[in-house]
Amino acid sequence: MGACNSNGLGCDKGSACQMVYVDSNDTSVVPLSSKTGREGGAAAAVAAAAAATGSDMVPGPVGGQTLGGGAVYDGQWRGEEKHGKGILIFSDGSKYEGQFDSDRKHGVGKYTYSNGSTYEGHWCMEVQDGTGVERLIDGSVFEGQFLNGDKCGRGKFTWNTGGSYEGDFDANDMHGQGTYKWSDGRAYNGQWQQNHMGPSGVMRWTDGRCYEGHFRDGKKHGEGKLAWPDGRSYTGCCLSAE
Repeated sequence: MGACNSNGLGCDKGSACQMVYVDSNDTSVVPLSSKTGREGGAAAAVAAAAAATGSDMVPGPVGGQTLGGGAVYDGQWRGEEKHGKGILIFSDGSKYEGQFDSDRKHGVGKYTYSNGSTYEGHWCMEVQDGTGVERLIDGSVFEGQFLNGDKCGRGKFTWNTGGSYEGDFDANDMHGQGTYKWSDGRAYNGQWQQNHMGPSGVMRWTDGRCYEGHFRDGKKHGEGKLAWPDGRSYTGCCLSAE
């Protein structure tokens, strides 16, 4: 890995290189030697076990191991790093269960927050990245794509109130093309800009009314056509209503 270890810390030529463990829960940095039972002869035992199995990944001690910041890890290691499958429980009660790569959450895994909310899906270098499902403690659910920890790409968010949005997301916002359905039956299909309907789309009401045209700040505004279920319609500009 060149002059840097897995945490990106450089080593001066001829000097001892001290590995560090980064607690992703509170970003504190502590020496690896604080990993209870991992220093001294334990490291040699891990190396011996790896040689015996023909693999550089070996299971950790039975019952888990206390790390810096009070976190506990039970799973596979590669040398002095969490690597493979394991369970990491943080001091605040939050937990990650899944794949690790060079001490980082990477691959497929499930994170349970201390408040009970969960994310299950793909991870890349410590953050949600790829497809996944986020379930909030209030019952709301998002299923879709993530990028660098944000909802980004295609997805569906269903609120605990019964409303839902399915379409494009960008930086956690409804942004692009999508359909929003209210719990009372109303529906909007069209463009979105940072959680607001517009600049154009189609709004339908349960009584049969339909508006197709321009929106601004989430309201009908500008050129458009409003049609009633009895056949009447109005086409014009500067329409503005709820």
